[in-house]
Amino acid sequence: MNLEELLDKVQHGEPIRHQDLRHLSLVQADLAGATFEGVAFPTQLQGALLKESTFVECDFTGCQLDTANLHLATFYKCTLSSASFVEAKLIATNFAECNAESAVFHRAEAPIATWVNTALCKASFEGANLDRANLLESVCEEASFRNCNLEKATLYRADLRTADLTGANLSLTTLVEAMIGAKVFTSNKLFRTQFMRSELGGSSFADMDVVQCNFMGADLREASFERARAPQCFFGETNLKKATLCDGMFPNGVFEKANVTEANFSGATLEEAYFGHAVAVGATFARAKLREANLSHADLTGADFTGAAMFRARFHRTKRDGVLLNPTAGWLGDDAELVAVEDWKTAREKE
Repeated sequence: MNLEELLDKVQHGEPIRHQDLRHLSLVQADLAGATFEGVAFPTQLQGALLKESTFVECDFTGCQLDTANLHLATFYKCTLSSASFVEAKLIATNFAECNAESAVFHRAEAPIATWVNTALCKASFEGANLDRANLLESVCEEASFRNCNLEKATLYRADLRTADLTGANLSLTTLVEAMIGAKVFTSNKLFRTQFMRSELGGSSFADMDVVQCNFMGADLREASFERARAPQCFFGETNLKKATLCDGMFPNGVFEKANVTEANFSGATLEEAYFGHAVAVGATFARAKLREANLSHADLTGADFTGAAMFRARFHRTKRDGVLLNPTAGWLGDDAELVAVEDWKTAREKE
């Protein structure tokens, strides 16, 4: 098939099936709205107009799609290995079950784009705009997201353990059940970032602004939040065993049912924080500010509150075996009326 025949079929809305086009040059070619199935594309596709086109099981290995317009295009089960999309327009583009290993998306405009079950090993998104993009169950081993805008993006079950997130904007980003590993986030922008049920053991958020971030059910064992500014963060059911939170600011933080065993909160601001039903065995709260914090039903066995400010902090029905706690520091013990209500409720539930 020559170029004239190809363009004629595209203009008449005829699908292109099982063609080898590798002998053609499609630089700046107008292929908008076309349907391609089982087609092998040439390497020269710079600046091509591929808006709203559909590609099924096509081969783009090593293709140069730099500055191409792929707005609303769909790639299904395509091979995109080592393809280049530098500064391409990928607005709302959809990649499903594709192989995009070592593909280059530098400075691409890809808001609302989607990669589903796509291999992105060693792919590079440096400087790309992935605002509200979706990376769902995609393998991102050794992928680079350096200086990438991931604001409001969703990365569901993404494997990011060997990915480079240096300088990425993660504001309002949702990372659900993501395997992130031990990362240093000091160069990232975090605000209301969702790390729900993600693996972050050993990560560092030291000296960072982590405002209103959600770590529900996340693995943060041995993580560092030293001197972090993290007001209104949610750590419900989070594993913070042996984590370091010294001198951090966590006012109004929620640690409900969290595991903070042997965690270090020395000097931390925890005013009005909620530790209901938390496990804080051997945790250190020395010099912490716990004014009006609620530790009801928490296991504080062996915890250290030496020098902590605890005016009206609630220790209702807490386990306090071996705890270091100043009895005159102004904290509140068991609430008799609440004990009666809880016992009545428990009895009714057993009936």
